[in-house]
Amino acid sequence: MVRPKFLVAGGFILGSLVFLMYNGINDSMVRYHEVPEVLAQPTGFTEARIRLTGQVKPGTVHLYKRQSKVDFEVYDQASGLSLPVTYEGDIPDTFQERAEVVIEGRYHEDDEQFRATILLAKCPSKYEKIDDEPEAVIASSTTLNE
Repeated sequence: MVRPKFLVAGGFILGSLVFLMYNGINDSMVRYHEVPEVLAQPTGFTEARIRLTGQVKPGTVHLYKRQSKVDFEVYDQASGLSLPVTYEGDIPDTFQERAEVVIEGRYHEDDEQFRATILLAKCPSKYEKIDDEPEAVIASSTTLNE
């Protein structure tokens, strides 16, 4: 026969594990959003960490020479809306104007700025077909010389 104190201890341990797993999963979930979503309801995004996707707006990049810090605006091409971003950390080599970026951090409604802790810049593909290039040039550049 199982003693009641072992049942209570087992229930407590099991409950603690479930609680820790739930909190760990809930804290690590970060959802993707776009600039228009954040600007439409800024108060809904001030507490949680979020990921924003968009492009670096031309003419807004300000690199700090002595620090690993950059200020820029991320914008949505479809709507034309933009959001100021501050990032401190290692800046990817592929980061440039008009680059597609994914940033993760928190939106601060008081100064209407997104403070990123993670900055990922999409690498432009060397293998995308350019519309104004003739098919023969593309075909000859993809053949292997033996």
